[in-house]
Amino acid sequence: MDRYMRIGMVRICLLLFVFMGAKADSETRNSLSHLRKDLLAQQDNAVPPFKGNSKSVDVSLSFTPVTILDLNSVTQVLSVTGYLKLSWLDSRLTWNVHNHSDVRLMEVRSGDIWTPTISVGNSVSDMNPVETKIPIVVMHSGYVTWQAVDVFRTVCKIDVSRFPFDTQHCPLLFTPPYGYTLNITIDDDDIPGKNFLGESGEWKTLRVSALLSFIETFEIAEYMLTLERKYVYYLINFLFPMGLMSILNPFVFLIPARSGEKLGFLMAVFVSHTMFLSLIHGNMPPTSDSTSTLSLYLLMNEIQGFLTIFASIIVLVVHHQKEEAQTNTTSSDTKPFSGSCKSCNWERLLDCVFFAVFLTIAGGSILILFI
Repeated sequence: MDRYMRIGMVRICLLLFVFMGAKADSETRNSLSHLRKDLLAQQDNAVPPFKGNSKSVDVSLSFTPVTILDLNSVTQVLSVTGYLKLSWLDSRLTWNVHNHSDVRLMEVRSGDIWTPTISVGNSVSDMNPVETKIPIVVMHSGYVTWQAVDVFRTVCKIDVSRFPFDTQHCPLLFTPPYGYTLNITIDDDDIPGKNFLGESGEWKTLRVSALLSFIETFEIAEYMLTLERKYVYYLINFLFPMGLMSILNPFVFLIPARSGEKLGFLMAVFVSHTMFLSLIHGNMPPTSDSTSTLSLYLLMNEIQGFLTIFASIIVLVVHHQKEEAQTNTTSSDTKPFSGSCKSCNWERLLDCVFFAVFLTIAGGSILILFI
C-alpha cells in the first residue's frame, strides 16, 4: 500500500512541475507581448533618440571581417564577408524587469524603431545604406544592438610595383549620409586578429586596423585590411619557367653555325617570352601609376632576345664569309690561304664572347626581381 502511495505522490509532483513550468512560460510570453505593445506604441521610427538638448546620437560601430573572398588585381575590387554592428542608447526603450516577468531583452524589426543610417563609402556597386533582416536586440536598459552580415565589395587601389611579392592596403569606409548627426566611435574589441580570418587561396591577411577620420562635418570609420599575396603559384608557373628561358638564350652560341638551327632556336625562345608577357599583363590592372618589376624583367628578356638574335646574325655572317673563302680557295686549285683559318677563329671567339656576355645579362636580370 505504501508503495502505491509513493508512486502516486511522485506522479502528482511531476504534474505540478509541468503545470508550473507551463504557467511560467505563458506568463513570459504574455509579459513580452504586452511589453512590445507598450514600448512600440510610443515609438516614432523617424525621430532619433536625442539625449537632452543635443542634436546628435552617440553610435558605437564595429566591423569584423570574417572571410577574404577575393581581391581582383585587374578590376581592383575587394570582396570580403563581414559582420557590421551598431550600438546606441535609446531611453524610450527602457523597462523595469521586475514588472515584466524578468524579461531583460526583446527582438524587434528594423522598421519598428529608429535606426542609424550607415553606407559603405567606397562601395563599387552603390551608396545605398546597409540593410539587414537580422532582428534588432533591445536590452531593458535601452541599449540597442543592430547587426548585419553581408558581402562587402569595395574599391582597393592595387600597387603592382612588387608583383607578385606585393602587399596591398584595402580600406573599408563606413560613413553616415547627410542628415542627423551621428557621433561615431569605433569598438576596438571586435577587431579580429589575423589568425581569426578565413583567407583566400591567393591572399594572406597580415593585420586589420581601424581609425576614425573626418571629411568636413562627416565622421568616417575606416577599417584597413593589409593583405599579402601568396606568391608560390606565380613562382612555379611564371618566374621559374621565365628564368630558365632567359638562361637558354646564351646557349645558342654553343650551337655550331653550320647546323643552321641558331635562329630557329632563338625565335622559339623569343615567342615564349612574348606569351608569358601577355599572361602577366592579364593578371595586372591597366594602370600607369606604378610599373611592375616583373614587367621590367620581361622587357629586359625581350631586349636580351633581340640582342641575341642580332649577335647570332653577326656570327652567321662571319661563318658564311669563311665558307665563301674556302669555296673560292678550292675552286682556284691553290693552297688554302691563312684567311680561312682566321675566319674560323673569329667565329668561335665571337661565340665564346657573346655566350659569356649574355649569360651574365641573364643572371643579372633575374636579380632584379629580388631587389
